[in-house]
Amino acid sequence: MVMSDSSEDIEKLIAALRADNPAVREAAVRQLGQIGDTRATHALVAMLDDAALFVRWHAVIALREINRAHDISKMIFEPMLKVLAATHQEPIRRVAVFILADIKDKRAVPSLVEAFPHSDNALSLDIFHALLVIGGVRAAERVVPLLDGKSEIVRNVILDRLRAFN
Repeated sequence: MVMSDSSEDIEKLIAALRADNPAVREAAVRQLGQIGDTRATHALVAMLDDAALFVRWHAVIALREINRAHDISKMIFEPMLKVLAATHQEPIRRVAVFILADIKDKRAVPSLVEAFPHSDNALSLDIFHALLVIGGVRAAERVVPLLDGKSEIVRNVILDRLRAFN
Protein backbone atom coordinates (compact mmCIF):
# COMPACT_ATOMS: atom_id res chain seq x y z
CA MET A 1 0.00 0.00 0.00
CA VAL A 2 1.37 3.42 -0.98
CA MET A 3 1.27 6.08 1.69
CA SER A 4 0.09 9.58 0.87
CA ASP A 5 2.41 12.42 0.03
CA SER A 6 1.79 14.22 3.31
CA SER A 7 4.86 15.52 5.12
CA GLU A 8 4.20 13.12 7.98
CA ASP A 9 4.03 10.07 5.70
CA ILE A 10 7.18 11.08 3.83
CA GLU A 11 9.03 11.57 7.12
CA LYS A 12 7.89 8.11 8.28
CA LEU A 13 9.16 6.56 5.05
CA ILE A 14 12.47 8.41 5.32
CA ALA A 15 12.79 7.15 8.91
CA ALA A 16 12.12 3.61 7.66
CA LEU A 17 15.23 3.90 5.48
CA ARG A 18 17.25 3.49 8.69
CA ALA A 19 15.64 0.13 9.55
CA ASP A 20 17.91 -2.85 10.12
CA ASN A 21 15.77 -5.02 7.89
CA PRO A 22 16.65 -4.52 4.20
CA ALA A 23 13.11 -5.50 3.15
CA VAL A 24 11.75 -2.57 5.18
CA ARG A 25 14.29 -0.21 3.60
CA GLU A 26 13.46 -1.52 0.13
CA ALA A 27 9.72 -1.05 0.68
CA ALA A 28 10.29 2.50 1.93
CA VAL A 29 12.48 3.34 -1.08
CA ARG A 30 9.87 1.96 -3.46
CA GLN A 31 7.09 3.95 -1.82
CA LEU A 32 9.13 7.14 -1.85
CA GLY A 33 9.73 6.61 -5.56
CA GLN A 34 6.04 6.03 -6.19
CA ILE A 35 5.10 9.19 -4.29
CA GLY A 36 7.75 11.07 -6.25
CA ASP A 37 8.28 13.91 -3.80
CA THR A 38 11.53 15.85 -4.04
CA ARG A 39 11.76 15.99 -0.23
CA ALA A 40 12.99 12.38 -0.38
CA THR A 41 15.87 13.13 -2.79
CA HIS A 42 18.72 13.39 -0.28
CA ALA A 43 17.56 10.32 1.62
CA LEU A 44 17.29 8.32 -1.61
CA VAL A 45 20.76 9.44 -2.71
CA ALA A 46 22.09 8.14 0.61
CA MET A 47 20.49 4.76 -0.17
CA LEU A 48 22.74 4.39 -3.23
CA ASP A 49 25.38 3.17 -0.76
CA ASP A 50 23.08 0.70 1.03
CA ALA A 51 24.46 -2.77 1.68
CA ALA A 52 21.43 -4.43 0.06
CA LEU A 53 21.46 -4.67 -3.74
CA PHE A 54 17.70 -4.29 -4.16
CA VAL A 55 17.63 -1.19 -1.97
CA ARG A 56 20.26 0.41 -4.22
CA TRP A 57 18.40 -0.77 -7.35
CA HIS A 58 15.09 0.74 -6.22
CA ALA A 59 16.81 3.93 -5.02
CA VAL A 60 18.28 4.62 -8.45
CA ILE A 61 14.93 3.89 -10.10
CA ALA A 62 13.12 6.16 -7.62
CA LEU A 63 15.57 8.97 -8.33
CA ARG A 64 15.01 8.60 -12.06
CA GLU A 65 11.25 8.83 -11.62
CA ILE A 66 11.50 11.88 -9.37
CA ASN A 67 13.92 13.52 -11.81
CA ARG A 68 11.53 12.94 -14.71
CA ALA A 69 8.71 14.64 -12.80
CA HIS A 70 10.60 17.42 -11.01
CA ASP A 71 14.10 17.91 -12.49
CA ILE A 72 16.33 17.17 -9.53
CA SER A 73 19.31 16.82 -11.89
CA LYS A 74 21.52 19.21 -9.91
CA MET A 75 21.12 17.02 -6.83
CA ILE A 76 21.67 13.66 -8.52
CA PHE A 77 24.25 14.33 -11.26
CA GLU A 78 27.35 13.68 -9.11
CA PRO A 79 25.81 10.66 -7.32
CA MET A 80 25.02 9.09 -10.71
CA LEU A 81 28.63 9.56 -11.83
CA LYS A 82 29.69 7.84 -8.61
CA VAL A 83 27.27 4.95 -9.23
CA LEU A 84 28.63 4.55 -12.75
CA ALA A 85 32.23 4.47 -11.54
CA ALA A 86 31.93 2.53 -8.29
CA THR A 87 29.02 0.10 -8.67
CA HIS A 88 29.66 -3.33 -10.13
CA GLN A 89 26.04 -4.34 -10.70
CA GLU A 90 25.29 -3.70 -14.36
CA PRO A 91 21.52 -3.15 -13.93
CA ILE A 92 22.15 -0.35 -11.44
CA ARG A 93 24.83 1.17 -13.68
CA ARG A 94 22.42 1.04 -16.63
CA VAL A 95 19.82 3.10 -14.79
CA ALA A 96 22.55 5.58 -13.82
CA VAL A 97 23.46 5.86 -17.52
CA PHE A 98 19.79 6.43 -18.40
CA ILE A 99 19.63 9.19 -15.77
CA LEU A 100 22.80 10.82 -17.11
CA ALA A 101 21.29 10.72 -20.61
CA ASP A 102 18.11 12.31 -19.24
CA ILE A 103 20.14 15.07 -17.57
CA LYS A 104 22.17 15.77 -20.76
CA ASP A 105 25.11 17.38 -18.93
CA LYS A 106 28.26 17.27 -21.08
CA ARG A 107 30.38 16.89 -17.94
CA ALA A 108 29.24 13.23 -17.93
CA VAL A 109 31.00 12.45 -21.22
CA PRO A 110 34.46 11.61 -19.77
CA SER A 111 32.94 9.34 -17.10
CA LEU A 112 30.80 7.55 -19.67
CA VAL A 113 33.77 7.00 -21.98
CA GLU A 114 35.85 5.75 -19.04
CA ALA A 115 33.12 3.27 -18.08
CA PHE A 116 32.72 1.93 -21.63
CA PRO A 117 35.57 -0.64 -21.66
CA HIS A 118 34.46 -2.04 -18.30
CA SER A 119 30.85 -2.64 -19.31
CA ASP A 120 28.94 -5.61 -20.64
CA ASN A 121 27.42 -5.49 -24.13
CA ALA A 122 24.05 -4.02 -23.11
CA LEU A 123 25.61 -1.34 -20.94
CA SER A 124 28.12 -0.51 -23.67
CA LEU A 125 25.26 0.19 -26.08
CA ASP A 126 23.47 2.25 -23.42
CA ILE A 127 26.63 4.29 -22.85
CA PHE A 128 27.00 4.84 -26.60
CA HIS A 129 23.38 6.02 -26.79
CA ALA A 130 23.87 8.33 -23.78
CA LEU A 131 26.94 9.83 -25.43
CA LEU A 132 24.92 10.50 -28.60
CA VAL A 133 22.16 12.15 -26.57
CA ILE A 134 24.51 14.23 -24.44
CA GLY A 135 27.26 15.23 -26.84
CA GLY A 136 26.22 14.11 -30.30
CA VAL A 137 28.36 12.21 -32.75
CA ARG A 138 31.64 13.77 -31.59
CA ALA A 139 31.12 12.46 -28.06
CA ALA A 140 29.94 9.03 -29.26
CA GLU A 141 32.95 8.65 -31.56
CA ARG A 142 35.18 8.66 -28.49
CA VAL A 143 34.32 4.99 -27.87
CA VAL A 144 35.49 3.80 -31.31
CA PRO A 145 39.10 3.23 -30.16
CA LEU A 146 37.70 1.18 -27.26
CA LEU A 147 35.71 -1.28 -29.41
CA ASP A 148 38.40 -3.97 -29.62
CA GLY A 149 37.24 -5.77 -26.48
CA LYS A 150 33.57 -5.69 -27.43
CA SER A 151 31.47 -8.29 -29.20
CA GLU A 152 31.03 -8.17 -32.95
CA ILE A 153 27.39 -7.18 -32.49
CA VAL A 154 28.30 -4.18 -30.31
CA ARG A 155 31.03 -3.10 -32.72
CA ASN A 156 28.70 -3.38 -35.72
CA VAL A 157 25.81 -1.54 -34.07
CA ILE A 158 28.02 1.34 -32.97
CA LEU A 159 29.89 1.65 -36.27
CA ASP A 160 26.66 1.41 -38.29
CA ARG A 161 25.03 4.12 -36.18
CA LEU A 162 28.04 6.39 -36.59
CA ARG A 163 28.13 5.79 -40.35
CA ALA A 164 24.46 6.81 -40.54
CA PHE A 165 25.43 10.24 -39.19
CA ASN A 166 28.24 10.76 -41.73
